[in-house]
Amino acid sequence: MPSRTTLLAAPDTQKLLDEIIRVIRDLFHFPHCAILLADELSNELCVVASRGYRRQVLRNFRIAMGREGVTGWVAKHRKPLYVPDVRKDPRYIAGIARGRSELAVPLLIGRQLIGVLDVESEKIGAFSNSDVRILSHFANQAAVAIYNARLYELERKKTAQLRLINEVSRRMAATLDLHELLPLAVQAIRRNFDYYHVMILLKEEPDEIVMRAQAGAPQSRMPEGYRRRIGEGIIGTVAQTGKTIVANDVSRDPRYARVRQHTRAELCVPIKQGRELLGVINVESDRLGSFDRTDRDILELIAGQFAQVIRNAKVYQECKEAKDYLQTLIESSSDAITTADNSGRLIFWSKGAEAIFGYKPDEVLGRPAADFYVKGREEALRIMELLRRKGKIKNVEVEYWGKNRKRIYASLSAALLRDNAGGVTGSLGIIRDITEYKVLMQQLIQAERLATIGRLSTQIGHEIMNPLSSIKMNIRILSKRNGLSPNDQRRLAIASFEIEHLEKILQEIFDYSKALQLRLERADINRILGKALLMVEDRLQEKRIRVSRRFAKDLPPLRADEGRLLQVFSNLYLNAIQAMGAKGRLQVSSSLKKGPDGPSVVVSVTDNGRGIPASHRDVIFDPFYTTRSDGTGLGLTVVKKIVEQHGGQIEVESQPGRYTRFRVSLPLSAAIGS
Repeated sequence: MPSRTTLLAAPDTQKLLDEIIRVIRDLFHFPHCAILLADELSNELCVVASRGYRRQVLRNFRIAMGREGVTGWVAKHRKPLYVPDVRKDPRYIAGIARGRSELAVPLLIGRQLIGVLDVESEKIGAFSNSDVRILSHFANQAAVAIYNARLYELERKKTAQLRLINEVSRRMAATLDLHELLPLAVQAIRRNFDYYHVMILLKEEPDEIVMRAQAGAPQSRMPEGYRRRIGEGIIGTVAQTGKTIVANDVSRDPRYARVRQHTRAELCVPIKQGRELLGVINVESDRLGSFDRTDRDILELIAGQFAQVIRNAKVYQECKEAKDYLQTLIESSSDAITTADNSGRLIFWSKGAEAIFGYKPDEVLGRPAADFYVKGREEALRIMELLRRKGKIKNVEVEYWGKNRKRIYASLSAALLRDNAGGVTGSLGIIRDITEYKVLMQQLIQAERLATIGRLSTQIGHEIMNPLSSIKMNIRILSKRNGLSPNDQRRLAIASFEIEHLEKILQEIFDYSKALQLRLERADINRILGKALLMVEDRLQEKRIRVSRRFAKDLPPLRADEGRLLQVFSNLYLNAIQAMGAKGRLQVSSSLKKGPDGPSVVVSVTDNGRGIPASHRDVIFDPFYTTRSDGTGLGLTVVKKIVEQHGGQIEVESQPGRYTRFRVSLPLSAAIGS
């Protein structure tokens, strides 16, 4: 069931309402007709669609259910009412039209009131019992259509809310600069919900709140630097009380201070850190009843995120000022000296850090320090745990990523930074490059390790792979002999299949465990795709699967390892074949795509099989994850490893029961002839 605070008439629902009114006029020739929907928050009926009335007369027109008008009586009692002569009925509200008779029927889903369908005529006794029955039947059908349309709008809105949370969270994670973040945030809010106007105001003065970002139609925009006094209007009241205000009809809210003539509803939520007010998010609509509980909840959630970002931005600014002072003292150090705030974001980057890592300060400041650890966030958390426990650490060996994925071995000494009250404000790190020393040590260790691995690999190949090959050959010989019973032939076939399965498992383990050594050469992606199809041709014919090829012409050649890419696409083809039943359809396409990082070749492999549930899509590339009883869970892991080794990306999209599409992007930055 839709929420009791579902929007009265979202845009798509409004189209349906207008169409219902048109049908009534065309079929029944009623001169005046209107649809009034129930607003259960205010216990009122609102006119949302009409014909035969002047629009300005019905603007903001509302009727109290059960207390006003013929329609109010129908809404309360949930049954039709026909008034042959409205002048003799005290319930009639005059002034809307020159009506003499009125017929109103409820819009019901079971006993739930959706609204009221109302028609009027300038003639006395204009309607018959037949009209009552027909209009009641029509109202039942219309109620179902309106109810379904509102359900659809509610689901669309929920989807937009999730999309908005994700987008705003991603923006917040990417920057601490409020001047950059706030405009992006208001645009995202307006884009996802199609609000008339959105703005964020921050409390920068004791008695005023100042607009710092807005999004809306040109006629709705406020002048730059717009401000509102605390306690003045809806915005000022929220700033004063720290409580959300939902005004679905601003004309009835005494706190509203009219600024834009088209505003009909307003929602304002506070941005607070504890009890401290930092600002407000204010949205306005040019439609009555536009905001519901989900609007309020989502904006309050985003306001909570903004509060943390504003706080982080303040810490960032304070640390930056300290950084400017320290920088003059430590620029001569050959060691890398860095500082980070409590969120782990870098706020100082010395000349020594620039020399060791290869990054200039503007490339790293504001980024999480964890980005540079080879072991990522796990290593960063381990270091911070040591710092919290000991207060400082000395000469801890850590591996970092430098520019262009250069591996840096370093000795890290670090300490917590504290304010005058003893509170932790961040961390200081001094990083000494010991890469040359570590490389020499690792070369010695690696030489011995490679010798050991070589011996072990030879032993595995001799002890497992060779016997398997011998067994496989003998089984094939036995299977060709005459006189074998069908049961014996079946057993030999099973044994042969299991041996191939073991060989595949061993090969996948080798591919996963060893470092990839790519042999880059001139490669034609369309030729590779075709060869991979030939490799699985038997499987395709076995299931009678149709193959559709859509290869772009004149694609530039790549510098790639053809053998490895054959492994990638044959694996994707086999996965698709296993996902499809007989007479399935496999689509393979290639294209050239231009993007901000340069052109790339995009290959899509699409099947119409059973699809991948949403809960599985995030883990299908994880090692050893599989839903098949005969799988190792390494196939897609190795595929992803090969694609990324080529500097590319692999993505998956799927609709269970309909299709699965793997999309592989390979950059052309290293393309031959580029």
